[in-house]
Amino acid sequence: MQSNWDDIYAEGEAFFGSDPDHLARDYVCDAGGLRVLDVGAGQGRNCIPLARNGHAVTAIDSSEVGIAQVRAMA
Repeated sequence: MQSNWDDIYAEGEAFFGSDPDHLARDYVCDAGGLRVLDVGAGQGRNCIPLARNGHAVTAIDSSEVGIAQVRAMA
């Protein structure tokens, strides 16, 4: 079943911007080696930078389009 988010994310990348949320950036990104569950990962603005900083990230979202975009970036 396609969600409204699928339609929104299909229009392009970075609907919510490309910078991670300030909490992910300021408190988690540099912590090193954490296991992170990103619920509502969307297009990956938090999970991709976290993974690039060495965290083991599991990203879930109801949008198949968003998850496909996260996989493509990963």
